[in-house]
Amino acid sequence: MTTTIVTAFSDTGYVQYGHRFMATYAKHGQSIPLQLYTENVPDLPDCTQFDQLAIPGLSEFLQICTGDPLYQGRVPTAAWRRKDIRGGYSYRTDVQKFCKMVYSIHAGAHSVTTDNMIWLDGDTVVCQDVPPDIADQSLRGASYAFLGRKNKYSETGYVAFKLPEALPLIDSWVAYYQSGSFYREREWHSAWLFDRAREQHPDIAGHNLTPGCEGHVIHQCWVGKYFDHTKGDRKVKGRSPEAR
Repeated sequence: MTTTIVTAFSDTGYVQYGHRFMATYAKHGQSIPLQLYTENVPDLPDCTQFDQLAIPGLSEFLQICTGDPLYQGRVPTAAWRRKDIRGGYSYRTDVQKFCKMVYSIHAGAHSVTTDNMIWLDGDTVVCQDVPPDIADQSLRGASYAFLGRKNKYSETGYVAFKLPEALPLIDSWVAYYQSGSFYREREWHSAWLFDRAREQHPDIAGHNLTPGCEGHVIHQCWVGKYFDHTKGDRKVKGRSPEAR
């Protein structure tokens, strides 16, 4: 079965971490074609590149977020933790940041011509040669594969989808932003809404790659030997201390 990797980052993200993704993908990932959604990033080699802001509906949605600090994670809500309140910011309600990811996944899923699609966050480092059947290994006959976490929302830095079977799930995911219904949820970031979309589709089989795991779970399963998700403060060093 054929697969496409999809990811996204802005010009700032490219400077901070995207350049590492591209360099390590060029070294280890080219058995799988790459579809890239970027914002103000010049043309890059070894990929099919699209203007992220040209995704239908995204620019219009971002205009709503730009003028309102509530949707930028700057206004406390019931979801905020004490440390968020002290710092004056919470990713849990940063719609402006996380909607771009979900819109890109949706655009990718409706445009790739392969049997499978893998979403990788742009702050991922490709650690060793990626087998061309990694999506099939992840899915094991399911329609999507994800990194579940015990007593917490899923980790969405790596998600594999079988197409077109997973399209209704992806459509429901992006619809939280398109319709504004994210506002009725406790948290508004992509991972929280991914789990809510999964709940809408119990008929679509998913494979949890990390059942019962906690923390930075990608390194608690076999996928972590291929991809290091350098999320959060890990971006500074470009590697995760959890990676082995």
